[in-house]
Amino acid sequence: MNPESIEEIRSASFTLVRRGYEPDEVRHFLSELADRLKAEGPSHPGSDAVRRELALVGEKTAGLLAQAEEGAERMHAEAVREASGMLSKAREESEATRHAADEHAARVHAEADRYAEETRAEADRESVAELEAELEELRARREEILEDLSELVTELERTVAGRAATNGAPASEPRLRPAPAAVQSESREGP
Repeated sequence: MNPESIEEIRSASFTLVRRGYEPDEVRHFLSELADRLKAEGPSHPGSDAVRRELALVGEKTAGLLAQAEEGAERMHAEAVREASGMLSKAREESEATRHAADEHAARVHAEADRYAEETRAEADRESVAELEAELEELRARREEILEDLSELVTELERTVAGRAATNGAPASEPRLRPAPAAVQSESREGP
């Protein structure tokens, strides 16, 4: 074997891949093989057989490297498909969650609006009831005042008539003016 071939064996390099032979072991083996071939010289009858074996080992190594590359490509493609599926599923779940949150927010908003309306209506009812109660109290108070006033008018008329009788005035003295009809009718009928 010629010295150039031996040097090619000794300096051979290979692409690193995930699978395959351990690169240090391959270099060590090739270095020992190159040393043996150099020691045997070019006329050794097995040098052609060694060349054929080396060519076969090269072909097998190339086949293994090709298989490793195909396997890596398959794994990469599978990982991309799986990641795409996961991303698609995550997007669908995110959209469903957002839709559910929007629906929940709409329900809560509608419930809050309904509650506010009910609260306003209840407050209005309570306010009307309070106003009606105050009005009723004012009516009762007005009635009391009118009764008191009527009693005072009657008493005043008696007092005036009594004084007039003691002073010698005729019994038909003018009476105090009666309460206006509107006040009397309101006191009897109510508002």
